Amino acid sequence: MRGAWWCGGAGWRPGGPALVYRESTGEGVLLGPARMRQEPKPGEDPVEVEAARMTFQVDTDTSTSENALLKSGNQEGRAGLVYYEEERGLAVFTDPKEVVLVRKRKDGDLRIRAKEVRSLTGPKRLIATGGVVLEDGDLVTRGESLYYDDTTGEAIVLGRPAVSENAKEGFRLSGGTLLHNVNRHQVRVYGRAFRLPLEEFKKLGER
Repeated sequence: MRGAWWCGGAGWRPGGPALVYRESTGEGVLLGPARMRQEPKPGEDPVEVEAARMTFQVDTDTSTSENALLKSGNQEGRAGLVYYEEERGLAVFTDPKEVVLVRKRKDGDLRIRAKEVRSLTGPKRLIATGGVVLEDGDLVTRGESLYYDDTTGEAIVLGRPAVSENAKEGFRLSGGTLLHNVNRHQVRVYGRAFRLPLEEFKKLGER
């Protein structure tokens, strides 16, 4: 089917120049450039995905996109593979080289680099793993993993140790867990025990 659009769940609409759909499996494949848009729930931003190829499951309202760019509000993420669940607004970015997430802002973009990033696009919370770099202008924090909440602007970075530096100001701080506030451009040692909330970011059927 050429020049195809497919009506998925209640709020999303994928489309592309060619569609292959198997009703027996509920699986559709859109050849690129493929696009998908999920209309926003009240108080949230729409989600848009552009990809070289997109596979989606009608029964579960999930999609997997190759060489993809996902946008939601002032944030966007680019990766070799993006898995997305419509119901929860869960996006999982993976890339053998590097996943890059960008938050657009007036005083300089915020960037998160990692091997894998899992983001809940509605509440705008995420976890990043596999070695992470948080670039907040000249203030750069590195660690093994992080949790970030966009509503508070706070990132909790874990490492052995996690290290934050601002070379221009001669600042350096290290610790097992660091709290990086990207709105204030400040970092301090996080004094409480913290574990990534992995359960909140699991994919459908994942144990």
